[in-house]
Amino acid sequence: GAGGGFESAGYQGAAGRGPLPLGEGSSVTLDTTAADDRLRAVLESLALGALVADGPLTAPHELGALAVHAGAKMVEGDGRAVALAGEIGVAQARIEERQIANAAEEAALETTRTELLEADPYSTATELDAVQRSLETLYTITARLSRLSLTEYLR
Repeated sequence: GAGGGFESAGYQGAAGRGPLPLGEGSSVTLDTTAADDRLRAVLESLALGALVADGPLTAPHELGALAVHAGAKMVEGDGRAVALAGEIGVAQARIEERQIANAAEEAALETTRTELLEADPYSTATELDAVQRSLETLYTITARLSRLSLTEYLR
């Protein structure tokens, strides 16, 4: 169960993280920590197994009973660990799914932005031609005015 020496003295990790926004109104909760009962059950079974291999017990009947108990705990813990791995896998899948959707949305927005900012070649060529004609006309008028003098005007 919750509490005990592991949570109060051994576990130094953070608490789980409540709903994390993924975008478009979806979120995921990552609340699994090493203090999770399912992980603790696995740790307990492994610790019992270590006691069988290198523990202080030497009597065969004590070792046998401990080995049976450790084996039962391992089987129980394994099933719970698989369920936990499944939950984490579902959360990972949701995160990856949202990452793909966000990347696709970003690419679509970038394409739209590029299209909006891109100059229309026909329109640009037409405007450039009009400006060029205006400049040529201005140069022609300026050249004629620069040759104009009172003597030229009176002739």
